Amino acid sequence: ELNKVKEELLAKRYRFNAGLLMGNVRNRLRWADGKAIKSEIDMQMLNILGPKTDEDLAPVKKQKNEGKKDDTKATKPLKEKAKPEEETEGAATIAELMKNKVHFHAPGQNYVTEGYIVTPDTERLLGEHLKRTGGQVRTRFPPEPNGILHIGHAKAININFGYAKAYDGITFLRYDDTNPEKEEEKFFTAIYDMVTWLGYQPFKVTHSSDYFHELYNMAVHLI
Repeated sequence: ELNKVKEELLAKRYRFNAGLLMGNVRNRLRWADGKAIKSEIDMQMLNILGPKTDEDLAPVKKQKNEGKKDDTKATKPLKEKAKPEEETEGAATIAELMKNKVHFHAPGQNYVTEGYIVTPDTERLLGEHLKRTGGQVRTRFPPEPNGILHIGHAKAININFGYAKAYDGITFLRYDDTNPEKEEEKFFTAIYDMVTWLGYQPFKVTHSSDYFHELYNMAVHLI
């Protein structure tokens, strides 16, 4: 597969979108491990391109508009910046931040994300998803109840709950209770209290263990 795009790969180097390449391989090897495919592609790219250089790691430079003449720059002030209020204006709430400052793709448009692997079933599966959800934004916060939450969890809570709230969606509090040896009731309670203390109310509280039977049946079907 790499030989087919070798010329483009050499030109773009590590900015080459390997996601499309992975999609082609997955279409041919439907039961192959995705991580193994990615690892193999990464190794082959490394063999062809060698280690990443400083230029590979540098941010992508914005392309200038070649249609404009160079002397047009002289007609503009040397320091043309945004208005002070535009530079300092922030968001008063997480919901406002998610709606006006952060731009995620709309429900069902996962395929516009860079590196997203599109398969022959993608359109059908996304259509079925939209039919079930009605296009509603649905998120989840899935902590493992084996300890007290920390500041990093607060960020995740605000992003998941705040994004859904900004678009009139819903968020599930899903306890990842897959390790009973380290989980205690006090942690379940503390997590819920922390979520509500931050000003959010879960649409529904669920547990990973609620679906063990379904997951078992799916595993049997795959085998």
